[in-house]
Amino acid sequence: MGDKKLRLLVISDLHAIMEDEEQSDSFLVFDSSGRSSFLDGFKKFVKESDLVPDVIICSGDVSNKGSPEAFQKIWNGLNVMKEELSVELLCVPGNHDLDSRLTKEGSFDQKYQLQFAYPPFPDACHINNTQFWAWHWYHSKQSLFNAVLINTSAYHGFSKEFARGRIAPKVTEKIGDHVESESFEKKSINLIICHHHPTRMEHVDSDSDYESIDGGELFLERIRKTNKGPWLVFHGHKHWPQVRSYGDDNSTIIISSGSLSANIHSGIADRATNTFCFIEVDLERTENTGNPSGRYKTFEWFSGYGWAPSKNSRMPQSGGFGSYKPPRVLARTIKEKLEADGVSFISASELGNDGVELLYYSPDKIERLISELKALNISVTFDSEGGFDQFGEAK
Repeated sequence: MGDKKLRLLVISDLHAIMEDEEQSDSFLVFDSSGRSSFLDGFKKFVKESDLVPDVIICSGDVSNKGSPEAFQKIWNGLNVMKEELSVELLCVPGNHDLDSRLTKEGSFDQKYQLQFAYPPFPDACHINNTQFWAWHWYHSKQSLFNAVLINTSAYHGFSKEFARGRIAPKVTEKIGDHVESESFEKKSINLIICHHHPTRMEHVDSDSDYESIDGGELFLERIRKTNKGPWLVFHGHKHWPQVRSYGDDNSTIIISSGSLSANIHSGIADRATNTFCFIEVDLERTENTGNPSGRYKTFEWFSGYGWAPSKNSRMPQSGGFGSYKPPRVLARTIKEKLEADGVSFISASELGNDGVELLYYSPDKIERLISELKALNISVTFDSEGGFDQFGEAK
């Protein structure tokens, strides 16, 4: 693994509320003075667990049901956290941050309260803010990476747009043209930050998924063709933690960190918990392979206990992404290694470069690898953090 890392603290769907608002919606509650014990506890855990990042990424729904008071409190809180940790903060609005249905008294513009927030939202730079609210996206130029922030709730307030996300075809065209221009310097990694999911997630709910981004796959295809390096896409909305790849070239990875503090709705409460993740992008490997590559740690919130390493198989306590080696090929390599060495078992550390590839296997690839190994009559054991430990002949 390379030594050059980009560290990201990824949160989403906070759904912050005030103490006089519906308490069943979120654990992140602010009192009138602007204090939240949940947020204070989260910041303390981040510091004490050595999870201080280079960048905090927040994929929207920082507040709940268009509450202007809660939005201002949590936006202040995130900016205080940014200053305390001396890091960057990249945040986009979600549908709950806008008055999507124009239900508030005197409401005439779904984004009015956000445009006049202080500190300026989403960016302190007036030019970036103007670009974001006028054209629904902006490009954040950073030393180690590029980030494109997109307002997928931009058309809420019109017709039934509140029911979905959207990236309009012309917006996709403009972003693609910008990325291909000289203004977009090629970096080791590019980030997309949006709220709605860019492809349907019908494996989460039994009903058809119409909340995804209308135009999402058109957008993903456009940025893949820009030849400006690999992409990491961060989204929220579904409260469903997962890592998945898009396309057949592994150049785009889509990550949802789940919901930090919303009360998980009954439809998925038996399969999802409150989570956040800490990601280390291996910039050297990413540049060399063309695949977004890195390792992550995931933490779950347990009421009455606090934050602890995740037990969720979709986003376990530690894992990776960015391996280019197919599970079937790796399974056969492991079998050949066992046979060549004439041993009944072998440790992951003895696999050399193939052992390194295992560090970058995403949960879906791990599942497929286990299946391929089982077909070859090879069993697997794991270490205390859920990583591969040994491979051996099944008895």
